[in-house]
Amino acid sequence: MQLVLSLLLIIAIGWWVARSVSRPVEAIRGATRKMAAGEFATRVDERWSSAHDELGQLARDFNSMAERIEVLVAHDRGVLQDLSHELRSPLTRLHLLLDLAQHSHDPKEAAAHFKRAEREIARMDRMTAEMLALSRLEGDLPGMERESVDLVNLARERLDAARIEAEARNVRLHWIDHGPVTVLGSGILLERALDNVIANAIKFSPAGGDVEVRVGHHRGQTEMQVRDHGPGVPVNELELLFRPFYRGTNAVHANGHGLGLTIVRRVMHVHGGEVSARNGEGGGLWVTMRLSGSVTS
Repeated sequence: MQLVLSLLLIIAIGWWVARSVSRPVEAIRGATRKMAAGEFATRVDERWSSAHDELGQLARDFNSMAERIEVLVAHDRGVLQDLSHELRSPLTRLHLLLDLAQHSHDPKEAAAHFKRAEREIARMDRMTAEMLALSRLEGDLPGMERESVDLVNLARERLDAARIEAEARNVRLHWIDHGPVTVLGSGILLERALDNVIANAIKFSPAGGDVEVRVGHHRGQTEMQVRDHGPGVPVNELELLFRPFYRGTNAVHANGHGLGLTIVRRVMHVHGGEVSARNGEGGGLWVTMRLSGSVTS
């Protein structure tokens, strides 16, 4: 009788131990299968991940890994979304230029079209590099190092690059700065952000209007400001401007897909900064990009 009771006790204890081990293992196994099926929001339940043993640590490690994978996948999707938006216009121009070159009867004229097409191809190549750089910065991946960027020179260069488009729309560009400003960041991403904001300002400016670009300091932060004198934005839509694919009530004034300012916000975010918009007195829109961190002047 004593031997039977001992065996029963051993069996009960063994079953309890096996059950306490198999249940969290099964939970981790189930979460792994869901992750493999593409459900990246899957996490091991807290009742298993909060345990203070090896299986609990394994569950916590799994949740950390799953969270990291979900973030990286979201970044990759965002990069593809942004890249498709950014490449749409140069691809259209490239198709038009090649068509003009093909139907041109003057060799010099055809050569000019081919040269412009080469510039568009180089621009698309640079855009791809910029989107990959943005992905690396957001995902905190190796291979994307920050450097010292002279914002005054950068803003002047982007303003000069926009003059052709501004002149085509009869818009005047004005430059204001308050001395040298240097920040630590990615030059190609900050360049992309400025390009998007300046391009938006030109698009929404009326013929004969003005666009102002300013670089300076405010309360210990670096500020880049772009102002147009267009129709402005309803107050309740100001914050929505930076959402993906958002097209406000004034979108009829210009073509676009609602991703330009979204990219600007993401660039500011990876630099520890922010971007905001407000209506100016007398009409128009102010877009302010603020950068914090390592700033010198």
